Amino acid sequence: MTKPRAVSGPETLGQAIQAEITRGGARPVYLNADRSVPYGAIVRVMETIKSAGVQDVGLMTDVGREDWFEK
Repeated sequence: MTKPRAVSGPETLGQAIQAEITRGGARPVYLNADRSVPYGAIVRVMETIKSAGVQDVGLMTDVGREDWFEK
């Protein structure tokens, strides 16, 4: 498993993923975001990941956070 890595923005995300693929990593990719992130931003990130060559993209969730549905 490749260590999580921060990128500065969407324009560098694809490049970072392609570099990981070249080194034999980056498959699958798991995306984790809290509810403050707009849905459209998550979709754009997922599209960027897939465009970089990763077809196996997963979404991570926090177990026990049912309180999200109450708001």
